[in-house]
Amino acid sequence: KAGVKLEYGGGFKLYGAEQGALYEKSPAFKQADPFVEEIESFIRSAAAGEKNRANIDNVLITSEVMDAVYESAASGKEVTL
Repeated sequence: KAGVKLEYGGGFKLYGAEQGALYEKSPAFKQADPFVEEIESFIRSAAAGEKNRANIDNVLITSEVMDAVYESAASGKEVTL
């Protein structure tokens, strides 16, 4: 079992336990400017006539996952989607 803390503007920390010890990890990765990425993605999607990855269909899935995270935290149990 583990948890995650999202950091505003990108990045995240993972929390969990392995072999009875708690750990905190902050994965390092190259990160682009999120605003520039969002605008460029919108332009590409509009030009191609395709749905943007921020389409409401994806937002609903993300919302379901976040609801499950909060439910799991409140109950102290795993939640299956």
